[in-house]
Amino acid sequence: VVRGIEYSETWLDLELRWRIPIGEGWSSFCVVGPMAFTQWQEYESQVTVCLRAASGVEVWCNEDKVRFDEAMGVGGNAIASCSSPQLSTVAGTEQILIFNGVGIDAHHPESGKPLWNHAFTTSPKICVAQPGIVDGSSILLSLGYGLGSILIDVEEKDGTWTAKERWNCRRLTLI
Repeated sequence: VVRGIEYSETWLDLELRWRIPIGEGWSSFCVVGPMAFTQWQEYESQVTVCLRAASGVEVWCNEDKVRFDEAMGVGGNAIASCSSPQLSTVAGTEQILIFNGVGIDAHHPESGKPLWNHAFTTSPKICVAQPGIVDGSSILLSLGYGLGSILIDVEEKDGTWTAKERWNCRRLTLI
């Protein structure tokens, strides 16, 4: 519960502060302090971007050379969007996590430097799941669509990051 936040009783007094062109298949924003993180498709690449929330000015951009181009729905023609960036502490380090068309990536929030990634492609290429942090250093992705779940163990040793799949399961059952 967040207390003490003031908001407008009416939407009539809102003003547009900035607008930037973005590609297709965008995610929602993750706003952390003065920074806003998002992801979209730009030509033949997916980009994870950090913008200044107050101005829309780009701080950093990381590009994955992959075309994510999956239609949604029966006979649909809309491009599927990707999961939303999220700030998480994994293995004791704050990082921006994003599940995209090539797997899950982690970036340093301030510099955008890639920390680690784990290849994980899906069919029907639906990557809208939000990663869950387990025990501070493991990441659970549960996808549905008959694809199941995976648990990834992440570790940092002497500045080198590793991410390894511990298990995968097409059907989770309650014990």
